[in-house]
Amino acid sequence: CSDRHWQWKSTSIVFNELRNGETFDARLEQGDPPRRAVAVTAPPGGIPVRESAPPCRITRRYEAVNIRKLSSFDTVYDFGVNLSGVCELEVTGPRGAVVVIDYAENVRDNGDIDREEFLHFVQSGAFQQDRYILKGEGVERYRARFAYHGFRYARIHIDRPEVAVRRVRAAFIHTDFRTVGSVNAAEPTLQALQKMTCQSYLSNFVGIPTDCPHREKNGWTADAMLALECGLWNFDCAAACGDYLRTVADTQRLSGQLSGIAPTGGFGYNGWAGPAWDSVIFEMPRQLRRFTGNATAVERYYDVMTRYLDFCRAMEDEKHLLDFGLGDWSHPEYFRMAPVRLTSSAFYCRDLTLMASFAALTGRDGAPYRERAEAVRAALAAEFPPERYDEIGLTGRAALLYFGIVPENLRPQQAADLAAEVRRHGHRADFGVLGAKWVPRVLSDYGYINDALAVYIQPSYPGWGYWAARGETTLCECWNRTNSHNHIFFGDVSAWMYEYLGGVSPLDSAPGFRRFRYAPQIPDRLDEFEMSYDSVCGVIRSSWRREADGRIALALEVPEGAEAEIRLPGVSESRTAGKHRFTVG
Repeated sequence: CSDRHWQWKSTSIVFNELRNGETFDARLEQGDPPRRAVAVTAPPGGIPVRESAPPCRITRRYEAVNIRKLSSFDTVYDFGVNLSGVCELEVTGPRGAVVVIDYAENVRDNGDIDREEFLHFVQSGAFQQDRYILKGEGVERYRARFAYHGFRYARIHIDRPEVAVRRVRAAFIHTDFRTVGSVNAAEPTLQALQKMTCQSYLSNFVGIPTDCPHREKNGWTADAMLALECGLWNFDCAAACGDYLRTVADTQRLSGQLSGIAPTGGFGYNGWAGPAWDSVIFEMPRQLRRFTGNATAVERYYDVMTRYLDFCRAMEDEKHLLDFGLGDWSHPEYFRMAPVRLTSSAFYCRDLTLMASFAALTGRDGAPYRERAEAVRAALAAEFPPERYDEIGLTGRAALLYFGIVPENLRPQQAADLAAEVRRHGHRADFGVLGAKWVPRVLSDYGYINDALAVYIQPSYPGWGYWAARGETTLCECWNRTNSHNHIFFGDVSAWMYEYLGGVSPLDSAPGFRRFRYAPQIPDRLDEFEMSYDSVCGVIRSSWRREADGRIALALEVPEGAEAEIRLPGVSESRTAGKHRFTVG
């Protein structure tokens, strides 16, 4: 804790703002500037808690892959990949000369940077701009200390010809996670999507999970929830996610309502949240327990979840359904997205179901939550019967299956109808961020793995393959590649690869991979796949390849302390630690 014995001093950083950038006046640098006693004042409100997330660090530096000189004073550098971070400069010039760095994701046809889509959000000052004022002493080096930006391109402007920019590099800054997973798919688009997803996840975790590293840098809760599994499969991010969960809980109002962004200065409530976003408070404890075996978050936030469900109960209509909040965001045609009444109520049903399991886990009575879940499930099934499926799109169809709303005896036929509808759309992504997770998973769950793969890799608009075919290095916010080019909420494709192609899934009944299911699915268009995951029990490896005779040779490595439930054609058994081989087909 600080006290009256602390001192302060002036530095060369004369301006800094999260979205604007930093101004550094090197002329103010002094060998030992005078120090002054601090003033004692009242502390901010709240209770200080220790942060358990890893720190943010520079993890990689990129040299420019292309340099385009626009004029004697302006040069644009292309670093070949979208990232979060800053530029590092080496520069010489006279005292008082100014170097201005402007950051962007896009360039115009003339080679200059393009930020038009974002500038209307800027209330004052520059946007994503760092400024360095030279002291005029040999080679000077600069990197912004307390700002970061989202960019692939940087325009360097010098204000006089005597300035020489000797070197420019991009420093990739994000929360410094250990990599725990890897995927190798013998299909170029699929492998590109894995790389794009990991780059997007890291770019959007600089202290907290964010929507984008440039325009907002906001902790939108749906983005964190939809990307949670892809993060846990690829990175040791559980501690950081646990920290963020505490931030989400801190936004809860006395009514039980949560904000759609965390942390928040007041924005994010009411129309900017709702069950599709708020469900992070349930899904994150569940997934943290599944992947790590640690159920601390379930107990810690049990009361928060209880208050939230009380809030939802107060928002129910006479049929026990909810009709508020955000829905299938970023649908290619906004006015055709699934009804919010469906998606919000489906999440509500899921949250009640999870709450019943959390109650049992913590020695409480879960019956009231099970009863409420059944009431919502029955109401949803009655509100959206099969004859209305044409009105709810792919997202609505998939939601009813994903959340178990469709009566069990009707599910195979409804899944077949979903697959037929996906084919009718040419496997194009006729859904937003919610359907992006549900549609491929439901297709895969019901045996339509070929269609799920086709959804991911087909190259036409709208779709993931469309982004990859046009050279994107991160995932976009919109299917048409407008607005942000570095969003993560379409990133479940990576988790899908681990769980369906690799076939490895942690079980709620034996969390922390003490027992996991092994049931890889083999698409016709994929001949080889391998994955590895460093679980809390040790490294799990899964691989398969198609032999010349058409049969599939599979290999699974189970670590010590873990057990795999094998579910393959003709094989249904358990295997403990060791290397195991199978042949099917």
